[in-house]
Amino acid sequence: MTQSNVKMLQRHFQADTLPWNKMLRQKEQGLQRRLLRVRQASDENTGGIGRKRLLITIDERRSRIS
Repeated sequence: MTQSNVKMLQRHFQADTLPWNKMLRQKEQGLQRRLLRVRQASDENTGGIGRKRLLITIDERRSRIS
C-alpha cells in the first residue's frame, strides 16, 4: 500500500470517527453533570446515604456506553 493510500485512509477514518467521538464525549459530560446534581440532591436529602449505590449505577451505565 502506498503512502498516499495510507494517508487517504487515515483521513476517511478520521472523518467517520470524529463526529462519533464528539457525540460520546458530549454524552459523558451530560452524565457527569447529572451525577453531580444527583450527588448534591442525595447529600441534601439523605446525608450521603445511598451514594455508593448511585455511583455503582452510574458506573454501570458508563461501561455500557463505552
